[in-house]
Amino acid sequence: ACMTDFLDGYIARKYNMITDFGKFMDQIADKFITTSALILVMVSGVTVEWLATLIILIVVLRDILISGIRMVAANKKIVIAADIFGKVKSLFLDIASMILMLYVGLISVLPAGIYAELFKGFSIEYVRCAGLALMLVGVALTIVSAVNYSINAVKSLKRQEINE
Repeated sequence: ACMTDFLDGYIARKYNMITDFGKFMDQIADKFITTSALILVMVSGVTVEWLATLIILIVVLRDILISGIRMVAANKKIVIAADIFGKVKSLFLDIASMILMLYVGLISVLPAGIYAELFKGFSIEYVRCAGLALMLVGVALTIVSAVNYSINAVKSLKRQEINE
């Protein structure tokens, strides 16, 4: 889903097929994909319940905050574009979710004896730890992105007030 989202955006930019409806729907599709994957992975038991809950809350509440900021800005004819922190955040969360889905799939399907035989010397826990580490980086970037969007939105709104 992440790859088709990237491809869709690339094609739209390359062939100048960007529309307001497309921008709106792309954001909604991104949130559905990322949030669904995040929730499914986090409730699958890859980490303790309190950490899973905290991760989900931070990501979902950030998305609600940014959507609210964009709505207020749009009412004032200001476009708050995606920033690098938001894009990198999405990349980390998407990759972490994919790795953790792989982990959940492997432990669900392969009995321990078969896993040990197939992957001699490589603990499945390395996959889980790598996924969780990337997830935590993504969560940190989620917070940075929320702060950055908020600061830029306030600056844009103040600039517009001064110009009016």
